[in-house]
Amino acid sequence: KDIIEGSINYQEFLLRESDFRGYPKGIIYYISAMETWLHGESPILSLQYEENLMKIKSALNTDYFERLIDKYILNNNHCSLLILKPEPGLGIKHNQALEEKLRKYKEGLSPEEIQKIIKNTKELRIRQEAEDSEETLKTIPMLELKDVSPEAEKLPMVVREEEKIKILYSNVFTNKIGYINLLFNTKHIPEELIQYTRLLGNLLSKINTENYSYEEIVNMININTGGISFSVSSTVERNNHSSFNPLFIIKGKALIDKLPELTRLILEIINHSVFTEKDRILNIIREEKSKLENTIYNSGNAIASLKVLSYLSSKGVYDEKVRGFSYYKFLCDLEDNYEERYSDIVSKLSLIKDEIFNLNALTISYTVEEEHYNSIKDMAKSFAEGLSKSEINPCDYSFVPKADNEGLTTEAKIQYVAKG
Repeated sequence: KDIIEGSINYQEFLLRESDFRGYPKGIIYYISAMETWLHGESPILSLQYEENLMKIKSALNTDYFERLIDKYILNNNHCSLLILKPEPGLGIKHNQALEEKLRKYKEGLSPEEIQKIIKNTKELRIRQEAEDSEETLKTIPMLELKDVSPEAEKLPMVVREEEKIKILYSNVFTNKIGYINLLFNTKHIPEELIQYTRLLGNLLSKINTENYSYEEIVNMININTGGISFSVSSTVERNNHSSFNPLFIIKGKALIDKLPELTRLILEIINHSVFTEKDRILNIIREEKSKLENTIYNSGNAIASLKVLSYLSSKGVYDEKVRGFSYYKFLCDLEDNYEERYSDIVSKLSLIKDEIFNLNALTISYTVEEEHYNSIKDMAKSFAEGLSKSEINPCDYSFVPKADNEGLTTEAKIQYVAKG
């Protein structure tokens, strides 16, 4: 039941947020409307979900889903078993087979047919590389300078205060979802421990707490929220680019009536997570290392850009240490020396966990309609009561930008170059 409830909650967030990952929302809505309209149904049928969601949620109190599973999965005689079995060298075999097929095809062609193919290929290449005529180019709709507003978009943000916590509030239509970002300034974390702040973000919600296993934490997040994430970032001061603020960011979202549970889960994770699962922590380190390796191979431009920016500013140095190739090397070192360094890793993680989540370092960003703004008051009260209030003393980081002009070699067939 918990897994089903979590899946329903996930689908509800997809419907309410309508986040189509960069695709225009209107176009997606039009396509959805056609799916029913073309078959004689109402074009807005696929856009109506409130009533259906209520029916699905009420089915949790019956055996509806169990009967579906029994009928369409367990006792369904119409099924197929597909096995994907890797075969070493299969790509080479396919290439050889294609070469042989093309060789035989060419042998069956007359000299005239071969020359015709060569001629057609040259003509196609010339056509592809030829510039379009002025007449053709004028048929393309173009924006003029007057069509673009010279004013930068202004975010609907106002600064408020609740429980002595600065609240950056945005009054935006969110379709009954509350979005909260907890921004912890980590300038008081010693320079030698800043990479452990990123590691802490990698671990939180994926390890046990004093009261729950990590599996239970994941289930509760899925059932009650649209997700909770932990990350590190940094910002520069508006009129002083030589100074920056490192941040540990907790992002969470939930339906308005589930915001108290979102708050409870965040406090449970940041106050009561334990680092006692030695093998689990090592596996997460390996997973994060693997993700960074994929980034290096598939998005090398991002890694190269971080490295170049580290040549230009102290903020760039910090960002590269916690997000770039330096962090990858940090993870490699932890993995290679994990057995002898495990106790030290746990000690440092415990130390920075207690240091980071401090009320005196907290700013909250909250986005919801004005009619639901009061929901932040209870959340702010919970954070004020549940976080440390010890004094914090900012550190003086000695990040000095240095242009090393480095190069990395990988097995990727794409070359990424960044210059700044």
